[in-house]
Amino acid sequence: MEVHPNREYYTKHGHHLNNLGKVKVSKQLSFQLLSVLQQKKDIPISLSWAKDHTNNMHDETQNEVENPPSTTTTEQSNSAPRTSNRIKKTPITMNEDFLENRPPETRTLGTSVTHRRGQNPNKLSKLFHQNIRVLRSKISELLCHLHQDLPYLLCFSEHHLSQSEADFINIKNYSIGAKYCRWKLQRGGDSIFIQSHLQFTTLNLDKYCVDQDIEVCALKLVSTFLNICILVIYRSPVGNFNIFVSQLDKILQKLCIVKSNLIIHGDVNVNYLQESNKKSQLNVF
Repeated sequence: MEVHPNREYYTKHGHHLNNLGKVKVSKQLSFQLLSVLQQKKDIPISLSWAKDHTNNMHDETQNEVENPPSTTTTEQSNSAPRTSNRIKKTPITMNEDFLENRPPETRTLGTSVTHRRGQNPNKLSKLFHQNIRVLRSKISELLCHLHQDLPYLLCFSEHHLSQSEADFINIKNYSIGAKYCRWKLQRGGDSIFIQSHLQFTTLNLDKYCVDQDIEVCALKLVSTFLNICILVIYRSPVGNFNIFVSQLDKILQKLCIVKSNLIIHGDVNVNYLQESNKKSQLNVF
């Protein structure tokens, strides 16, 4: 639609239509709308009511029942049995436990442990440990290394998280199973993340922990075939080794009462490449 450029249709400054111009434009709009509405349209297809359609179907069914189509004996004998050439999948049954039948694998990042027990040698539990040194900034990098075959548990030493941060840290498909965060000092700490669909029980060992000397957290897997306790330990290089040995002995005595297989991950800052008194004491355990 074009607006007439006549000056008499505009206000003095020429930017807006005056009353005469508005009337002119209104008439043009009315004419355009009327021409659109008066265009010839196709006749719509009318549908029958649902009730009538149901009655027709009932009549057709009744006729088929009263007068069934005749089939000769020859046709019945010549009809070939129905066959299918599609590739059928083999039946798959669910495992009785959360552990899957997979061969043990080795990793280049951190430590991966495969555990076997009892009469179920094919039931494998994959664990991963890493001295992560600031977890919050390395989650994406970690998952990139592990994305092809995620472990059941992620164990970390030196996560450097406070109590409040540890509660809100998010790793996709994992939930935090156990943790220890320093109360007085900064950094340090341990944590265990477990796949969200697995069942577990957190073991509270905070009373045995001393910042820098021994920092530990643990959980117990709830499984039909496996009875395992996972323990993550960290000792600072400046920590008191005597306190570490003493508290570790108490922890192991407590866990022995549970009568479970024990898997220990951690970083105790003892050089095992050299013979030393600290190495000898640890070997006793």
